[in-house]
Amino acid sequence: MSDLELELATGQPSARTREKMTRKKWGSWLIPIVLGILLLTTGLLLARHYLIEVRQQLTSIQQEATELNANVRQVQSMISQHKAQLEELQEKFTAIDAEMSAIREQLSFAGDSLQSSDETRQALNQRIADLRTELESLRSLIKKLEEAARVY
Repeated sequence: MSDLELELATGQPSARTREKMTRKKWGSWLIPIVLGILLLTTGLLLARHYLIEVRQQLTSIQQEATELNANVRQVQSMISQHKAQLEELQEKFTAIDAEMSAIREQLSFAGDSLQSSDETRQALNQRIADLRTELESLRSLIKKLEEAARVY
């Protein structure tokens, strides 16, 4: 007798049929469970990979921010140095301007006596020319410092 005839005669499934049914039940449950575990594992691995990349990007951003802050401090230091130099040149400019005013005053007081003394006049004119040259060089230095401060 075959398994089918035995099942029909006794009304109960044979051992082989019961074994097949058990395999089908496990197979129908096992595949979705394995797929679910695979999906969960894949999702966790992708999330971990994403977090690692985000951490690396944040570290890179922090390093760049640190470098930029150092550059900003350096530029601020240079600007303060340029401002100090500019103030020194302004003081020199003021001193030269005052000296030129004093010379003009002396020339106006001397008036006629300068005409008679050609040597004194030449010496004073030479001093005025020297002071003008120094004044012009200081002005050009001030302009250069102002331009350098604008660049930074």
